[in-house]
Amino acid sequence: MIKCGWQKLLVRKGLGLLAVAASTGLSLGCQGQESESEEVVAEATEAVGQAHRADWTVVVTTAPGLPQDVWMAAHGNDTDGWNGGGSVCLGVLSNDLGPNDPVPAFEPGDHATLLTTVVSAGVFGVDGTPVAAGSYLAPGNALDASPARAFSLVNGLSYFVAFDGLVQNSSNPAAFPFPVGTTLRFMLTFDYSGEGRQVTPGVLWVGIPAGPEYLYFPFLNEGDMMLNAKKN
Repeated sequence: MIKCGWQKLLVRKGLGLLAVAASTGLSLGCQGQESESEEVVAEATEAVGQAHRADWTVVVTTAPGLPQDVWMAAHGNDTDGWNGGGSVCLGVLSNDLGPNDPVPAFEPGDHATLLTTVVSAGVFGVDGTPVAAGSYLAPGNALDASPARAFSLVNGLSYFVAFDGLVQNSSNPAAFPFPVGTTLRFMLTFDYSGEGRQVTPGVLWVGIPAGPEYLYFPFLNEGDMMLNAKKN
């Protein structure tokens, strides 16, 4: 299908050659094969798009200095998919009733573990828009001192990480009534100041299946978390 040497080079080298040709007035015609030019340019455009599609490397944990119960790392993008993993461990640290509650949801030694798989992530409004931009309220822990927090999702100034949590084990079904093997959808959103490591307020969202998509609603003000996101 591609018979001219310059056409083969174009597919290999991509649109950079097109830019040079446009600036110098170089003809991209091939004697007797002018009809193939548009097809070749389309192939080159697709090849360059694939070669230069940026991946994110993302690490999310609880903020340094706080009890660590969230660890996630992933690499990829929403077009080609994601690789990585992590876990969320729920126990006495996640109880909402405060340290003096006589019957906490989790007794010491109780735990539930979710294995995480990132399914979508990036700069809000740039790499994806899982919910509408605007102002929201993240609930606090109603029975202790953790306050609700008003926050906004702003295009280019927020970051999102949507992930599935596979229930790996749960030693207290009353505290965490989801059987082993259940997959739950969550999302974390953050205030975002650019690539690199930052300690920033996080909000946990819960995803509800709605056909092939999910509807997300703010579930909990997570307080400060550590986000380290870099585009490769």
